Amino acid sequence: MGEVWDGAAALATGPRGMALLAFDALPEGTGTAAYVLVALWHGEALLLVRERRRCCWELPGGKVEPGETTRRAAVRELREETGQRVDADALAFAGYATTALGPGRQVLRGAVYTGTTARPGAFEPTEEIERTIWWDGVAELPGGELQTVDTYLAALVRPGT
Repeated sequence: MGEVWDGAAALATGPRGMALLAFDALPEGTGTAAYVLVALWHGEALLLVRERRRCCWELPGGKVEPGETTRRAAVRELREETGQRVDADALAFAGYATTALGPGRQVLRGAVYTGTTARPGAFEPTEEIERTIWWDGVAELPGGELQTVDTYLAALVRPGT
């Protein structure tokens, strides 16, 4: 996007100065997105990953590769980071999040998807992701900060709300 965040008001803030600047429920494919996030639910529990380098619990997601659609990136990132295998059409596009990694940092736009699963798949740790958890929103998370920007977004886009 080329913009830099000046520290002005945000919808939500999180660890290390991350901020959610806007959420727009625009149609899928409107413009471009640098990253994707997936809010996947199993009953009342939200799937979170513990990213090794940041020691933070966050939504699965990541960079959109060149030539890749955001939907394909969401399916790929979900599988790579959590072992969850979902069909592309099982995820609902929710909108675009505009985020900044901190004051004076670049502003990025990401595509946000949501969905539910009846049968959570098995998880095997990777170089990037140490653990996953189906979080009820209440229980203390083991070892690491909670990325509250992500959980704010997940609550916004939860199916049936």
